[in-house]
Formats: sequence, structure tokens, C-alpha cells
Amino acid sequence: GNLILDEVDIILHPLKSELNWPLGKRMPLDFTRSSIGNGIRWGLPFHLLDCIFYATDDQITVNLHDSREALSLLLKIKSTIIEGIEQRLLQKTPHIVLLSRVFYRTKLKPLIAQWLLIYMRLKRLKNFSDENVMECLLKGVENVSVEIKNIISTSLQDEHVKLLNLGHQWLNHFLPFVITKINRVSFGLLASEERR
Repeated sequence: GNLILDEVDIILHPLKSELNWPLGKRMPLDFTRSSIGNGIRWGLPFHLLDCIFYATDDQITVNLHDSREALSLLLKIKSTIIEGIEQRLLQKTPHIVLLSRVFYRTKLKPLIAQWLLIYMRLKRLKNFSDENVMECLLKGVENVSVEIKNIISTSLQDEHVKLLNLGHQWLNHFLPFVITKINRVSFGLLASEERR
């Protein structure tokens, strides 16, 4: 194979970069294959981002077009995003950008947690009520009540506990971070008339 490295002075500088070359037996990344489904590592973030993108283009990539609950929730999220744009707590250009973490925490996060709950149900999370799932998503598995911890330890597979942890991390840390970033890259991209 070929490898092209640009800015080699930065890449190879020991204090500015950590370029790691994996050695040993090739193994799949965690949560790319599991008993509850393949590609969860990427499927969960795609599901979360779908509800944000729905606010701008009214399209989703997940197969929930027939679910009234999902569509109703998407409309609530869309109206909350529009409200945030009107109050200048979200930015619409060049894409949805979060400007206020307080707005995310108080208005968007509870709705997005419900959207994530739909994903959890699709992954056959049994013997665990929706209220318990929501508490785990919002607080984290380690911060829930003792009763819920007992249910987790006796009723859930390890894969489902990992799914709850991943959902909590994305909902509380990764998603707000991702949607605060602005994509300003325009150089090197083809315009629509150039793609024809």
C-alpha cells in the first residue's frame, strides 16, 4: 500500500503529534460487532445527528418513517431548534451550530434523550423500563439509584450496559461538543455545477 503524509515536520515532531503504528493481530474496534447488532459504534451517533439534521432538511437516514412517535418527536426537536435560532442560542449558517450549552442542557438534551431511547428500543433493551433508560442516559450508569443498579447487574447483558454508557457519553459530552464546531471548509470541494 501507499501512504501519503503531508506536513511531515508536524506529524513526525515528537512533541506535536502522536503517530501510532498498530502492530499485532488485527482486531475489530469495540462495538463494531456485537450480539445486539453490528456497527453500533457508528449507528448511535448517526441516529443522534439525524434529529439535528432533520431540523434543516426534513429527512432522516434511519428507518423510522412509519413511526408516529418518532416523527412527533422529530417535530418537537425541530421546533425547539427553530426557537433556539430565533433566540440566537443556535446558529443556522453554515449549518446548525450550538451557541449556548445551557440551551442544550435545558431544552434540547431531554428531547434528544427521548430520540435516543427509540434507538435503545431498537437494540432490544429488555427488562428495563423507559424511565430507567432515560435516567441512565441523563445521569450515567454509575450515578443512578441503587435499585436501578441492581436491575442493571441482574437483568442486562454487558452489551446493553455498554450501549447505555455509550449513549450517555454521546448525549452529555460528544454531541454538544460536535454541534458547537463550525465546518468552514470550502476549498478543494466541488461546486454542484462542477460535479455534473
